[in-house]
Parts: sequence; structure tokens; C-alpha cells
Amino acid sequence: MLGVEHRVVRSQPNGEISYDHLAQEAARDRKRPAVVVANRGTTMKEGRDDTLKIRAVLRDVGIDAIYVHSDAALCGAYAALLSPRPAFDFADGADSITVSGHKCLGAPRPCGIVL
Repeated sequence: MLGVEHRVVRSQPNGEISYDHLAQEAARDRKRPAVVVANRGTTMKEGRDDTLKIRAVLRDVGIDAIYVHSDAALCGAYAALLSPRPAFDFADGADSITVSGHKCLGAPRPCGIVL
């Protein structure tokens, strides 16, 4: 819709991003900035991407300009209460976060929060 160039990165069997494939795709355009949408609990597999690991992988291939969005639609409301605590928020390298209000919290209408 916006005509923005993008790369699709594979996931692991548990739904988490494939960090090896991310490194391969990022290395193809290492002189360009990277914007990554990290999942924080996918709907089908509860896949949880590690924002700190994403940043480390991108830095390792030579990318310095990095923006990581944490899509915490499903588990964002309770992720900080999990043990072990998943790496997903601002303290863990996220630049922005979205949380759904109708999935976990049971709001009667679709709604969400963007931080």
C-alpha cells in the first residue's frame, strides 16, 4: 500500500523469528536502515521474538540505524507478569509497542494501545 520495500523473514517452528534468516536478509542491504516488527505472542503459536537479540543480529551484520516495533497485541497486557519475563518492551530495545485491548482484556469492541 505504501510502496515500502520489505523483506519477509521466516519463523522457527515455535513461531519465533528465525534470527539466522534475519541476518541473511539484513546482510543483503546492510547499508540501509532496518525497521523490524517483532511479535510478542502470535495468535496461533504464541511466538515471542526477542527484541534485544534482533538488535544484536542487525548490529552484527553492520546495520546501525535500527527501529524495532514490538507487536504485543495478544500478550502485551500481561507479558511483564510472566516468569521468565520476556524481552519485549522499551527496556529491552523496543522503540514502539502495540497492545490489543479486545483479545486478552475482553473489551466489547476492537481496540488497542500504541506506545
